[in-house]
Amino acid sequence: MKKLSALLLAGIFSSLPGLALAQDNAADNLKQGAENAANAVGNAANNAMQAAGNAMQSAADAVVRSTDDLAAKITAGSSTDVKAITETTDVKIVPLSSLTAGGAADAVANAVAAHTDWLTALRADVAANAALSAKLAAAGYKPDQVVYADAAADGSVSVYVDDKA
Repeated sequence: MKKLSALLLAGIFSSLPGLALAQDNAADNLKQGAENAANAVGNAANNAMQAAGNAMQSAADAVVRSTDDLAAKITAGSSTDVKAITETTDVKIVPLSSLTAGGAADAVANAVAAHTDWLTALRADVAANAALSAKLAAAGYKPDQVVYADAAADGSVSVYVDDKA
């Protein structure tokens, strides 16, 4: 009986390191899983911040700050379709004189002269839109002074006018 008890005790004590090892492995697996989850969350946050930064840069790139910026937009293609502007549309009227003068003299005038085809259509659409024409008139401008219209992501529209014409 003593031998049997000794063998049982020896078996129990010899299995204890195995149990401890199994517990260590389980703890390591949990720790690794937690680290993987934390890394995934960190990566997702970094990706979201990068996307937000890219969106902000795109918005900043789209802003017209100088006459050169406006000339580049005019040269790039036609402006926003102004037919959809209503009385409730947020319209910002931007006189050319409020823009910072760019490095190229008469950049806007040259761009306008090179794109009279769509500019004529733009001005006709402005004149045909009663809401936009009223907003221009309230600011002291006429449809034939419009040189560009640019819609923002929030639905507002900036209308650039030649205030020297």
